[in-house]
Amino acid sequence: MKRLILLIIICTCISWNCSELNEAELIGKWKCVEILNKKEIPEFGLEYLENTIINKWIIEFQKDGTFKTVIMSSDSANGKWNYDLEKKLISVNLKDQSDMNFEVLKFDSKKIDLKFDLGKYTFEKIK
Repeated sequence: MKRLILLIIICTCISWNCSELNEAELIGKWKCVEILNKKEIPEFGLEYLENTIINKWIIEFQKDGTFKTVIMSSDSANGKWNYDLEKKLISVNLKDQSDMNFEVLKFDSKKIDLKFDLGKYTFEKIK
């Protein structure tokens, strides 16, 4: 019985570790595909967000720790990024702009839900 309980505990720990986001899994390009907190946003603001960021906002986390973001090919920024596993927080230090923090709400290998300022967004990995 003790072995069975120990085996269940070990399997559970392995499962949790496999589902945890790590820095290596963040590397690549991510495209915003959905606004999660639509009910909290006024109609005019929601319409604006849907027209300007859905399928147009790209975030790229590069292996060397650099970061790029582009919205509609006219608004872009770059800088350095890092991921705090304990806080589930992606910190981005932008050149000539204020820093940004993205809280990781949910993650799997192809999608990530992020909270940024007042918005919550789903991003899909495209590369």
